[in-house]
Amino acid sequence: MHAADTRRAAYTLTLRSPRVRYGRGTARTDLPAELDRIGARRIMLVATARAAGGHDDVLSPVADRIAGHVSDVRRHVPAEVVRSATALTRDIDTDCLLAIGGGSATGTAKAVAVETGLPIVALPTTYAGSEQTPVYGITENGVKRTARSAQALPQTVLLDPDLSVGLPAEIARASAANALAHAATGVFAANHSPLTDLLAAEAVRLLGRGLQEMDREDLTQGGHLAGTVLAHAGSSAHHSVCHILGGAFDLPHAETHAALLPHTLAYLQEEQLDRAAALGLPDAAAAVANLLDGVRLPEASLGQATELLAPVMDPTRAAQLLNEAW
Repeated sequence: MHAADTRRAAYTLTLRSPRVRYGRGTARTDLPAELDRIGARRIMLVATARAAGGHDDVLSPVADRIAGHVSDVRRHVPAEVVRSATALTRDIDTDCLLAIGGGSATGTAKAVAVETGLPIVALPTTYAGSEQTPVYGITENGVKRTARSAQALPQTVLLDPDLSVGLPAEIARASAANALAHAATGVFAANHSPLTDLLAAEAVRLLGRGLQEMDREDLTQGGHLAGTVLAHAGSSAHHSVCHILGGAFDLPHAETHAALLPHTLAYLQEEQLDRAAALGLPDAAAAVANLLDGVRLPEASLGQATELLAPVMDPTRAAQLLNEAW
């Protein structure tokens, strides 16, 4: 199939997205009204102590509505954290989950929302775009399992570039790389469509420029589009690899995406060159490798990692990919 013919492939597209308010200062000025809009009076705050303290200006106007605080937010969303947070939420009879932070805070809120049926208002402080998706994951006994639920999709997202002020450069870079992975590999996902392909190409453009200039507005908007791609196109082999390794070795989520993306993208590009053309780049894998030069995975057992990836990738190819990433 030629690249131009991919637009004629059959697809199904059902759009489900949260209400998004974008703008600098939006979190500080619009949060009370957005909570009023859904009738939220007894809020469970889901955020690390650092994230909550760092955004006191945002939380102060609604401090009298915060009935409880889940501060034990950890990467890969451990099952025991979800159980504890769910019990606390029910014990104090809250009516809304307010997530402030990166993907771990949003992911914890999603898992609790699925258990309790509570709505989520999300204030992302990073760029991964998890708040745009109904996808959530929980890790137990070293295995991360992901699922989709309409209940996990936040009801409202306040998308404010000012929330990422003070984000350390290395974390900002890794988070943007995570978003880049959502966008760049979205064109290879089983449920891609002409709309998600267009969003993916624009997200890659914004994130590429944002990574070069560390422009918060480009990165915030690029992350929004990338998350929307993930929500509607689904994920690819890249995400399977990242979730398997992340859960097994407790690797940092965003950094794992950043380290693996140039290599998994090269693999996907080899397998489906016609789909790679949708990104509008002569060699997407090479372009991403230039942006993310020097990112490496933390040390882990290469042999064990290769075995874990056997369900999603040829072992020889997996070993080659991991050797390059490590």
